[in-house]
Formats: sequence, structure tokens, C-alpha cells
Amino acid sequence: MAGGKRVRQDSESFSRATLDPRFREVEDQAAYHRYKECGITLSRTINPAHLSYLVMDLFAHTSLCFILTLSVPFSLELLLEFYANLCINSTFTALTSYVNRRPIEITYQDCAELLQLSTTRDKLHIIVLDPDFDSTTTNHFLRQTNTPFHVGETSSLVKDARTIQHVLRTSIIPKAGDRIHITPLLSLTIFFIMAQREFNATYIIF
Repeated sequence: MAGGKRVRQDSESFSRATLDPRFREVEDQAAYHRYKECGITLSRTINPAHLSYLVMDLFAHTSLCFILTLSVPFSLELLLEFYANLCINSTFTALTSYVNRRPIEITYQDCAELLQLSTTRDKLHIIVLDPDFDSTTTNHFLRQTNTPFHVGETSSLVKDARTIQHVLRTSIIPKAGDRIHITPLLSLTIFFIMAQREFNATYIIF
């Protein structure tokens, strides 16, 4: 028993010794490296001329076009550190994080005012949580099928939808899915953008 306790203490001491001073916990430091490997980056200017179709016009109906045209200088290291330490409260009204061990708080209202985003219209996270929600219409737009339930593979998306999900996943809501899988929230967001229906953009980022 004493030996097991000593091993545990030695392990904890080793973890603390190897913990980068920018992070509060070993788990936060590990998350930082995962996000770094995923290539998460801040929104940069996207030139519509580089696309074979005008995806930007679709975003213009959702108040997200402003974010997609940001071209301000930023520190990639600090951005990854921010995401690694990121938490949100249970009421979805405030984000908290740490950068260089300094606390940061961004409220729902801060986000709406700073980025000039809509806080009205449909709240997509509420729709996704509805157990009776029928995904047939969404799937018809995104996958050319009429499946009533959410399909989670990005490979099933049509060309336009695949491009939009990539922009959303890498530039606006980086925690939503990966290169292979797509979450129900991300599917519904893409559907609303392609259908040119307005929604609460602030909640999407949160």
C-alpha cells in the first residue's frame, strides 16, 4: 500500500514538474497539443475568387460573414492556449479561459456586441436537443437523401455543404466535429446557411 501511494505521489510530482506554466492542469496542456495538431486557426480573409462557387454569399444571410473577413494579427500560440483552457458555464452565458495563467471571461453579450452577431431568430442548439426533431429536410439539403435521423460522416456531404462545414469547423466553431465526423449542431447550422435562413449566430459560437 505504501509503495502504491509513493508511486502515485511520484507520478503527481512528475506531472507538476513537466506542466507548462501557462496551463493550470496537465489535461489543459494535453488539450493544447491536441488542438495544435488539428491545425485550429483564427478566421482569416477568404477570397471568394478562390472558390468555384459563392459560399460567402450564403454566410451573408447569417451575420457570420463579418467573422470570415477578419484579417487582424494574432498569436497562434496564445489562441491554442485559449482553446485548451476553455470552459463554458451551464447556462451558456459566459466563456472562461486562461492565457499565460491570466483569467479571461467573455460573456454572451460581449460576443454579440463585439462581432455584431444576431441574438434573435432560431436557437439551433435547442432544435438539436429536441428528441422528436426530423432531420429529413436537413439531410435532403446536405446529402441529397431523405434520412429522418442525423448522419454523422462528412463524406456524405455535397460539395457546397462540405466547404461550409470546413469553414465553420476551422474558423468559427473549432470544437464542433472533425475532418471525418460532423455533429448534429454543425449539420443544422450548415443547413440554415444553405437555406439562407437566419439564426442566433452568437449561440453557435458559444
